[in-house]
Amino acid sequence: MRKIVIGLTIASIAAISTLSAAAPALASNAGGTGPAIMAPQVQGPPPPPPTSGKGTRIQPDVSGYNRCEGGGGPLWTAYFKDRFHSCFLVHTGFDVVVKKDGVNVVVGNWTLRWIVTGTGYNLGQLMTFTVKSTLWDVTGVPPGPTWRWSVGLSCLNYFGSTCGNNHSTGYTYDVATWSVPHTFTFLFNTSKSPGYTPDKYYNAADGLNYHAMSQWQMFPGNQASKSWSNPVYFRGDKAKYARGVGGSVFYQVIPTWKISLSGKAAAVAKHIQLALTKPGTGSYPPAPKGKKVRIPGSVSTGQPLMRLYPAYDQTIYDANRDTANRACVAKWGPGYSNGGKDECDEYPMAATYEGASQANGSPWWYSVQVLAASANGSAGGSWVQFLNNNRVLSGDPFWVAVVS
Repeated sequence: MRKIVIGLTIASIAAISTLSAAAPALASNAGGTGPAIMAPQVQGPPPPPPTSGKGTRIQPDVSGYNRCEGGGGPLWTAYFKDRFHSCFLVHTGFDVVVKKDGVNVVVGNWTLRWIVTGTGYNLGQLMTFTVKSTLWDVTGVPPGPTWRWSVGLSCLNYFGSTCGNNHSTGYTYDVATWSVPHTFTFLFNTSKSPGYTPDKYYNAADGLNYHAMSQWQMFPGNQASKSWSNPVYFRGDKAKYARGVGGSVFYQVIPTWKISLSGKAAAVAKHIQLALTKPGTGSYPPAPKGKKVRIPGSVSTGQPLMRLYPAYDQTIYDANRDTANRACVAKWGPGYSNGGKDECDEYPMAATYEGASQANGSPWWYSVQVLAASANGSAGGSWVQFLNNNRVLSGDPFWVAVVS
């Protein structure tokens, strides 16, 4: 964010202290003698966000988030602990200048630091941003204590969405008041938003709505002086299959399902590991003749999996299962289920848009293996819990990682 510049048309720097009483006129005085606002380079509200799983993907950065929350790290860079927690550092303030011999000269600076932490919810379409405001720096000639400054957070709406903001007008204080630490909480409520369907992978029933948090600063009543920070995008939804109610997430953060090589689902983890490391060679079925294939899902492939909610795309889900079962029968025979004790385990899972029926070998492929039904059930339960805990909706991307 660019700093706002206060221009003071005065004869000398020494005279600046006499202007404190005139500071309230900053909002209306456009020139002449006394305080005046130099027209800043105003950055307008940010553009609409990418909306689908094929758009921008962000990896969680827990260490970056923790550093930001403690007031460290670079400015105007969002860090994400997970899909429900973000942190953003902002400096807001202005330079004090005088006009001397027709030239503007910076004689002082006044700066606040805002630590903005965002929290999404898995049980309700609410997003809160808590701000810790402290005086960061005063250099040179300070502004008068009665000069006033407005700062706030906007909930910006895209694609017809709506957002309630309990402090939409922000906060306006004089410099003396701002110089004392404050904590503010902005509550964004998106429950009244109509639904939006960004692409074919999403379903209108989920009522997706897209927004951005953007910090702004200005002189009270002077819209020309308003400037904005970089956006932090988030999404609300009304999906009933995700914990039964709507929620809100930083949807560009891609979560990772971790499946362990030890424990009840170890056999499934070993199958996934084989599929990812030896696709179409060590895994079954073999790659189509003459093709070098890959199986998606790990970060190393660069291609996440996208959840498929069967009730939304039953045809694709059934086709994925049928394709996998035919492969198991071809390899292990029609009695592979061993009286129901074993199952045909497929990777990618049938409930993804990268399942067996969608893998054409150019270059993406799939793998099947007959495993104990108990191991398959344990892995399935772990995966569903992961989806619910991270609010991964149908069409949302996620990664898979095999861990020890």
